[in-house]
Amino acid sequence: MEDGPLSSSDSEGASIKEARSKEWSMPRTGMKLPVLPTQDGESITDFLSKRVISADDIKAAHLLLRKISSIQGQAAEMMWILRPVVYALAMQRLQ
Repeated sequence: MEDGPLSSSDSEGASIKEARSKEWSMPRTGMKLPVLPTQDGESITDFLSKRVISADDIKAAHLLLRKISSIQGQAAEMMWILRPVVYALAMQRLQ
């Protein structure tokens, strides 16, 4: 390593470490909240525009579900659908 001024990658690494040290960790879940921009850094609009979901990011409904390919999977799906019907019929017979 060179003993000179910090290179751009070193300064970026230092700024990332500094930002992570300012992150707030939620006590119960341990999840970390991102650092909000400061007045001398990026603007709030830039910060939020990086995190906004566009129409291109949303998947179609048929892409969100996997197709059931096995007989066992189809039987499990049918049992899951019929479960409330069986429960309602059992409650009706008990009364």
